[in-house]
Amino acid sequence: MRRDALSHRLAALAALALVLAAPACNKVADKPGHAEAVIEVTAITTGGTSVAATTDATATLTLAVRDRSSGQATTFFNDVTFTNFTVVFTPSGMVPDGTGLISTGFCAIGSVSCALVLTLVLNGSKPAAGTVVSGAVHVEGHDFVGNPLFFDTNVVLVFVP
Repeated sequence: MRRDALSHRLAALAALALVLAAPACNKVADKPGHAEAVIEVTAITTGGTSVAATTDATATLTLAVRDRSSGQATTFFNDVTFTNFTVVFTPSGMVPDGTGLISTGFCAIGSVSCALVLTLVLNGSKPAAGTVVSGAVHVEGHDFVGNPLFFDTNVVLVFVP
């Protein structure tokens, strides 16, 4: 009898600890060493997907740069610079996966129409017309004081004649 009561108390304490810890794990603020910006991709536009064109296939990502600390990140120290990206395509083998540098990737905190143009498929690597690929894009960067920042999104490329 006594042993069952002890195990029930321990189980109750463990459940209470989980309930109390859950909100702390889900909080986005108060993370030292992380950028104060949270990136929201608001629109994706593709270009250069014609196989007859001599241009690279690109994606323009329109971003909103939100403040994760509820209005406390208001200085230029919290502005972000995106530096590089990787893309992995599915189905695999249709177009090569890739990486790239971002040369014009500065966005101020509070921006709602910041845009990044990413070259995803070089002209010589375009597949046949009618091919559809989905690219998992991972973008990295940092804020003005060097705190890391990244976001992920998916881009669908439909290659046309």
